[in-house]
Amino acid sequence: MSTSPLEKPPRRGDATDSLVIGDRATPTSGSAYPPSARMAAASGALILVAVLGSFAASPLFAIYADRWQLTPAQVAVAFAGYPVGVILVVTLLGGLSDLIGRRAAMFGGVALVLAACLVTATATSLPALVAGRIVQGMATGMVSATTAAALLDFHPRGTRAGTLTHSVCTTLGMGLAPLMSGLLADHTRYPLVLPFVVIGVAALVPLILLVRTPADRRTTQRVRLVRAVRVPRDILLPFSVAACSLMTLNGCMALFGTFGSRILAEGAGVTAAGGAGGLLTLLIGMTLLSQLLLNRLDATRSVCFGVVAITTGAGATALALHLGSPAVTVTGAVLIGFGGGLTLLGATRLIGESAPTHRRAEIFAAWMVAAFATLGGSSLLSGLALTGASLPAVLTVATGVIAVLCAYTLVAAAVHARRRRARR
Repeated sequence: MSTSPLEKPPRRGDATDSLVIGDRATPTSGSAYPPSARMAAASGALILVAVLGSFAASPLFAIYADRWQLTPAQVAVAFAGYPVGVILVVTLLGGLSDLIGRRAAMFGGVALVLAACLVTATATSLPALVAGRIVQGMATGMVSATTAAALLDFHPRGTRAGTLTHSVCTTLGMGLAPLMSGLLADHTRYPLVLPFVVIGVAALVPLILLVRTPADRRTTQRVRLVRAVRVPRDILLPFSVAACSLMTLNGCMALFGTFGSRILAEGAGVTAAGGAGGLLTLLIGMTLLSQLLLNRLDATRSVCFGVVAITTGAGATALALHLGSPAVTVTGAVLIGFGGGLTLLGATRLIGESAPTHRRAEIFAAWMVAAFATLGGSSLLSGLALTGASLPAVLTVATGVIAVLCAYTLVAAAVHARRRRARR
């Protein structure tokens, strides 16, 4: 792995050269872990399963609302339980795997995925559903930061292949989950149970792989597990590019994830749960396609192209609701998905290039705080706004906010690229 220009010795006060062990700081080396195909496979399978659980509920919210007589604000609360769980875990335990090892932290992630499936599958009221969503968010928070760092550390083909694997597995989970749960909702008698049973069974795959993988514990000494995540000053600029670019994507994903059924109904006249799942699957399918076709783009260009496509897609979706046009609705989803793939891949690579090796999980966790705060906040605000405003009006305002984030990302990315060229 070549050394990024950003991975220079930290300035005093950045605390990038030590880990907290007990009450004292112990230096750590930036050396890479030995390659492990089994660990890489376990990491990819685990993030895939965790994201499946995260997005399985999206086409089911319309069923929850109908059965339990929920308002749009209550549906938004149920959706927002997920990012709340993510933020709770990554804020307090985001750097856990840096201290106890990737494998040990992933075992905790598997346990949380199984617990989330159990709570959500047995939910019979809004509070129980919110609880299940919070646990699912905790599982995703634990798994995402850990597996992202593990794939960078262990992938036999290096960090570039590791970031691509993480992005692709994340995208596959996002795309398959709504299609799977939407089809089960339309064609089975237990639409709110079976999706989570399937995911629980799938979680056994990474569990078996982890059992057969050697431990990689970083230290045998006492560690302070709960520690707030921090971003070193040296990497604040590329970190902000990665964070703001993902915020543009998650602003759209919050709207499609919470109100995808309404977007499809008002924009294309389709009301089936499977149709809503299909719209999300189309969006995510384009995300996967862009990652596979354009994965050779450097991180900065990938992010810039991505946020422009997302912003254009958000505008097209808002226009489709005003026009009631199925074609424009599909176009908006395609653009958001295509741009989302470039953004997710580019942002992941920016973090991977910038973060010190021994703090990768912590920096990924800090990145996720910004991303999932946007996801939860967008869902809650749009749900509250829909109590007194139309969906086209809400999406128009959301597009304006996304455009502002896009503008910052483009400017900051240009500054970051210029600084990198100056250092060479």
